[in-house]
Amino acid sequence: MRFQAMKVPLLIGLLLLIVAGTAPELYAQPFGNGDEDTPPAWRRLRELRRIKLIEFLDLSEEQSARLFAREKEFFQGQKKFHSKYKEKTEDLKKLVEDDASDVALRQGIRDTYNVFYEMGKDKSDFTYGLEDILSTEQLAKYVIFEAEWADEVKEFLGKFRDKKKDRQGKK
Repeated sequence: MRFQAMKVPLLIGLLLLIVAGTAPELYAQPFGNGDEDTPPAWRRLRELRRIKLIEFLDLSEEQSARLFAREKEFFQGQKKFHSKYKEKTEDLKKLVEDDASDVALRQGIRDTYNVFYEMGKDKSDFTYGLEDILSTEQLAKYVIFEAEWADEVKEFLGKFRDKKKDRQGKK
């Protein structure tokens, strides 16, 4: 029993070491959704997230399978928002470069931020849609986990960025 309890923290520690060893890949690549073109470092980070999420929510095997299948669909759907945001940002940039009117610029700003609104609504709909998989408490923990995970990844990448700047400054 004691050995079983030691496995999860040990596994998480090993995965963190693997992820830390590939930090340059993490920093340089966009977060993938499981496709073959996803860099190995992102796949390891995604696996670490899954392990931590399973532990944090105390998911059963069935819940895990259903949740991660649903998440994969959701993340693939989010790609359209990222593309749309990039397109709207480019449109806005062109408006600025072309000295467009204030009215046109305001519309460009509105169009750009409407994409964020759509992304937020999609995320909210997705999260509430998990009620058939997760209990209400697990759903609340899922929301907490998402926020804490995002902070953890940002902090990790920030530390890597700082170390990279220090190394470049010493040359």
